[in-house]
Amino acid sequence: MRKYTCIVVEDEDPIRKNITKKILHSSLPLHVSGEAYDGREAMRLIEEDPPDIVVTDIQMPVMDGLELCDELYFAYPRIFKIIITGHNDFDYAQRAIRYGVEDFILKPVSDSELFSALHRVTVKLDARYTEIAALRLPVNTEPKEAERIIVAVETFIRENYRSQISLGDLAEKVGYTADYLSKLFKKMRNESPSRLLLKLRMNEAKYLLANHPEYEVKEISEIVGYSEPSYFSRVFKSYTGIYPSEYRMQK
Repeated sequence: MRKYTCIVVEDEDPIRKNITKKILHSSLPLHVSGEAYDGREAMRLIEEDPPDIVVTDIQMPVMDGLELCDELYFAYPRIFKIIITGHNDFDYAQRAIRYGVEDFILKPVSDSELFSALHRVTVKLDARYTEIAALRLPVNTEPKEAERIIVAVETFIRENYRSQISLGDLAEKVGYTADYLSKLFKKMRNESPSRLLLKLRMNEAKYLLANHPEYEVKEISEIVGYSEPSYFSRVFKSYTGIYPSEYRMQK
């Protein structure tokens, strides 16, 4: 039986350990390959060894669960995401759906709800591996071809970073799977496509904040590709250490 890997992300130690224990003691073909205190630590683990599933809380320091799901939606679209939260908030659910979250579980987490969500995901993983069995990734890509692909991806990101784009969109344009493209890009440029996208958006935001006082933060958020100003502010703070309004006051 094929085993799938899972990472648990939760800032409260007892809850995180309890969820991990529930998963390991289930009859599902799952192995917990790592635990993280927040989304940033989770991204570090994921970049080292991408899991099949991420189970994450929403409310966490540094990078919350929705921010993590947003990054995964772009950089690792094949990873299944399950959110656990203590807030029965429709807005959270809407955003979670937009980031491709598979399930939304309320705390306290019951065994039955967790197992049901994980079971649905493992069934989909089984189906996925069956479907792609004949679609082998190229073992090696010629250097010239690899460089051509990466330049095309960089160009597309630079020209469209103000729009809603995903790694799946990029992969489709160059004819490779999202996973393969992400690995190739990181090997060639030493950063992920999502990191390049974030860097371009944040640099543009900093320029606008410093040089265009006529634009409100909400307008700048929309200009650089974020439809929700509050989310843009959190991403900006995570990237620079301060909120957009504070950055503008310093300039």
